[in-house]
Amino acid sequence: MLNICITADHELFFGRNYGTEEEVLLEPTYRLMDMLAENGASLVLMSDVLSIFRYRELGMHEFPDGMEEQLLYAIKNGHDVQLHIHSHWLTSTYSQGEWNFDYTKYRIHDLGFEERDDGIPSAVEIIRKGKNYLEELLRPADSSYACRAFRAGGWNLLPEKELLKALASEGIWIDSSIFRGGRLKTGIHGFDYTKVPKSINWWIDPDMGIEHEAQKGDGRILEMVIGSYYGGAGLLAKKIENSVRGRLRKRILGETPQRGTAFSDSKGAFETFLKRLENYILQPIMLTYDGLCKEIMVDIVKQYLKSFDCQNNDYYLSVIGHPKSMSNIGMLELEGFCRHMNREYGGIVRFVNTSDIKE
Repeated sequence: MLNICITADHELFFGRNYGTEEEVLLEPTYRLMDMLAENGASLVLMSDVLSIFRYRELGMHEFPDGMEEQLLYAIKNGHDVQLHIHSHWLTSTYSQGEWNFDYTKYRIHDLGFEERDDGIPSAVEIIRKGKNYLEELLRPADSSYACRAFRAGGWNLLPEKELLKALASEGIWIDSSIFRGGRLKTGIHGFDYTKVPKSINWWIDPDMGIEHEAQKGDGRILEMVIGSYYGGAGLLAKKIENSVRGRLRKRILGETPQRGTAFSDSKGAFETFLKRLENYILQPIMLTYDGLCKEIMVDIVKQYLKSFDCQNNDYYLSVIGHPKSMSNIGMLELEGFCRHMNREYGGIVRFVNTSDIKE
């Protein structure tokens, strides 16, 4: 069986947010959860818990209260909540209604893995605090809840060995940060997933790293990849097809007003253009509901069904998206994808969340 986890990076924009936190994040997330429930699926909220901590530290409680209410709603209604860390929140500041984000701490590795003497917690301490926070918050609603899965902020799992050891030491044994074929190196991003195993899932020994398949055992991490269309002559054609379909549907249905902007770590407009062109040509197509048409999403899943024996083995595949970027068209595309999977592949594909993955 191919088990599909629909996940959401549950976070605000790190450039500017054009509305209230409720408008930017909470409202579209509720809509997304309710739509999936109507279509026999659930949502895994990869929740950016450091934003909750930072708001509270600075005396702003409305957004953290709303986040916690939403996380509890998710657990009570058959969805799931797991750990997502954007470590730049720790030293970001708030002034005159705007966040000033400290991107020097964007990767969790920037915190180090040893105890610090400057008052900033280490990566190990942050993982422990985030896991304990989620379990203390959510176990009163579901006594079986466990924080077992992690996604690195910005997909920045590399260098992976110390980070994976830190996760395993805290009882987190599922990672979903990798998408095969992905590669990005900028001022704050740094990963290369072009040489990872071709499997959908594999056990990682932190001492060996992500490019090697290990046996299941103590201290090992199970990788649940984010789906991707990663190679072959058809890659560019699929991207063009998606662009054409998307433009046509926007003309018919109209565009959803943008809720915010991402940060940019490029030095100028020309460099930004070159980076976008390079990504368009070389990067794989990620299995995401951020701007991907349902037909392309279906094609990516069919690629996995063709390549792996899902009739006789269980595999777990992640779909990724961001509620903050969720357009009305995106909601319809994801709904169409779910309905198509249930209708055409119900005997071999099912929707699950991480609580269904048994160690």
